[in-house]
Amino acid sequence: MSQAITTPTQTTPSVPNWAKGTGKPRSDLPRLQTEEAKIAEVSQQFEAIILRNFLKDSLKPVFNTYLNQENSTNSIYRYHLVDSLAESMSQREALGISSMLQMQLKANLSSKGPSENLK
Repeated sequence: MSQAITTPTQTTPSVPNWAKGTGKPRSDLPRLQTEEAKIAEVSQQFEAIILRNFLKDSLKPVFNTYLNQENSTNSIYRYHLVDSLAESMSQREALGISSMLQMQLKANLSSKGPSENLK
């Protein structure tokens, strides 16, 4: 007995041309939202870098007290401790550098015309 196997046809939702990058967006709203999200992420990462450098130097006395042996385990532990502290502090905007940088970058973005932002 031979039965024909039919595969169900999958319907994929239609993706607009501007989402594929081949056409112009209907408005500037999607582009501006992504630009603002990028600005927020970059400014948070910048604050994390500053915090990481600050914490690395300021926690040296603590590391000398408790982790005074120079081996790879202590080195990895120190790195991850400083990194996780810096990341958590930057997410809470502990220094406020992220918010100031976001304001500055958004002002720069809005002062340029929409034609300059697309370049």
